[in-house]
Amino acid sequence: MSKTNTVGAVNKEYRAMEVEPGTKIRPEPAVLTDNSLHTLAKEIDSDLRFIMLLCIPTTRIIQMKDDAENNGWPPSLLTHQMLLEWKAARATAKDKDKVADLEKALREVGKHEVADVFMDRHRQNIDITPDAFQS
Repeated sequence: MSKTNTVGAVNKEYRAMEVEPGTKIRPEPAVLTDNSLHTLAKEIDSDLRFIMLLCIPTTRIIQMKDDAENNGWPPSLLTHQMLLEWKAARATAKDKDKVADLEKALREVGKHEVADVFMDRHRQNIDITPDAFQS
């Protein structure tokens, strides 16, 4: 595959995606994938203090909470949607800052075991899966 037409092609040597010649985007950490955030949301359930610590505007939290109640979403789905919104809002932030923000918020709401699993999985760069929380 030539470098001239590699938009969206995976560069195997660096495990990075080439958008334009010379521009590389590193894959996101495994703990920040949508699947990992979904699993994390199930462990957090509906702790709105956690979401507020991620600096999502209060009016947006209320809107999403109302939508979730009107649509009969389970609490973990609301948390997952809020995490996805937080992730999108922080798209330009460094991954290490996003990981640090999530860990800090987990610890501040007393989810120390969840934070430990989160950081352990981050160090290993593997997805957070439901089995990570089984004793």
